[in-house]
Amino acid sequence: MLSRRGEAVAGQDKAARGGRGQALRKLVLLDTEAIPLDLLGAGEKKAVLLLEAHSLLTVDDTGCAAMHAVTQCVVRDWLTPRAQRPVLVAALAAVLASKLPKFRYQKPATFFTGRRYARHAGAVAAWAREWGVLLMARPGLADGSGGVGTGQGGGRADRDGLDNIMFMCQQAGIFFYIVSVQPREALHMHEAALDSAIARHGDDHPNVAACHGNIGNVYQAQGNYDEALVQQQKCLEITIRVLGCEHEQVATLYYNIGCVYRMQGDYENALLQYQKSLEISIRVLGCDSAEVAGSYNNIGNVYSKQNDYEKALHQFQKSLEIKLRVYGQKHSFVADSYHNIGSLSKSQGRGEETLDQYTKALEIKIRVYGQDYPSVADTKHGMGQVYEERNEMVMARELFLECQRIFCKVYGPGHRQTVKTANAAQRASRCAEESV
Repeated sequence: MLSRRGEAVAGQDKAARGGRGQALRKLVLLDTEAIPLDLLGAGEKKAVLLLEAHSLLTVDDTGCAAMHAVTQCVVRDWLTPRAQRPVLVAALAAVLASKLPKFRYQKPATFFTGRRYARHAGAVAAWAREWGVLLMARPGLADGSGGVGTGQGGGRADRDGLDNIMFMCQQAGIFFYIVSVQPREALHMHEAALDSAIARHGDDHPNVAACHGNIGNVYQAQGNYDEALVQQQKCLEITIRVLGCEHEQVATLYYNIGCVYRMQGDYENALLQYQKSLEISIRVLGCDSAEVAGSYNNIGNVYSKQNDYEKALHQFQKSLEIKLRVYGQKHSFVADSYHNIGSLSKSQGRGEETLDQYTKALEIKIRVYGQDYPSVADTKHGMGQVYEERNEMVMARELFLECQRIFCKVYGPGHRQTVKTANAAQRASRCAEESV
């Protein structure tokens, strides 16, 4: 018979073995490299030292682990009981869903969070789908209570698990789409989010509509406008059924559909959708609202594309007037209007007026965002183009180099915006050298 001390030691050994097993089975569902150990529980993190001692993984100086793909495969396929699989997926999704909200695509300082967790979210989502966690169950059919049941053998995640998977996938998808420019990965994540949302809520729910909208955004970025319209239309139809026609979200969705038509070059349909958005926004929110100002701006963009600069300027000025009344002089939305009016002037070859409007926009953006922000670089890039057209290559090169520095700092050296501005700087440099 064991003494009390012996029983305590035996209990600790059993707990340690359990922690090792749980940590190991979670780690094999993540990417093979740069695994943040804060995805594990306190006891599981302690077990990592034992796993490292048995050469099952390595831990670097930053506190991130790495595992060989073969080790992951063996543990995942042969040593993970089927009944535990949805539980493991749900546990990791819950942690990732709590980490990824710290990433905000409007705040470059938070991009490190996306880089740290997004690819691991992708791995968890892939195994959730592979293991049948994202089964297309409908509310009321599985457990009779309007939600998703446990299914046969625990094959479906519970309500909270599906919500966590959906939110994890949405956030990672936004990161892949906007920051790392990986549309295929973004599409996979948003499709997994859609599966989770349908399994959790059924077809008619705002979360399901949002997932269709996100998928449409990725297709639009890829230039697949027909499929983008299909997804945005699904989003609109669900939203109207759930919220009714007279809702600000419906106005936003007409705007989104208008953007797809504008990208296609179908300006008549774009104007029609933007006009619907404007009318709903006025009825629901009143004339002086950000949404109404945005609608006037969108209509102005279409007129600009049609080279109807007088109508475009009229719409941009309407938008600016509302923004000034609502926000005052020192708001980023006001800066956006100055930038748009400047771009319109640039299209007409009015260089001085362009620089005047861009300068107003730039001063506000720097005051609001600071120097190192993508929107600041966008305006500087427009100014650089004006100087390039005027053959003032030294000034153009300085502005393009400043844009390159900002985009490289925020997005990294391989991002399309970084490469674009680097090419512009090189072009200006060559022209400056040739003119000497």
